[in-house]
Amino acid sequence: MKSTFDREKLQAAFQLATSVIAARTPKPVLRHVLMDVAPQETNLTATDLEIGLQIAVPSVEVDTPGRLLLPADEMGALLRESSDASLQLESDGE
Repeated sequence: MKSTFDREKLQAAFQLATSVIAARTPKPVLRHVLMDVAPQETNLTATDLEIGLQIAVPSVEVDTPGRLLLPADEMGALLRESSDASLQLESDGE
């Protein structure tokens, strides 16, 4: 997966997605946000198993489609601390 995002728009969508994540959970996967990158649409999905949220991310340039789990805390911090206008995410599939 390789895509370029408008950082502010990704941050806004990511904040909404993480709003449904529980502060504490016995299942570590629930502390992540699923990013599904496709040529037509990119979505972020999060759940606490009671509430779920899927949000579309605007302004995405998709080089290679794919899916990945993003750790909510680390990705949120990266988006907050970055001052770049765009952000490129790349995954090698592992």
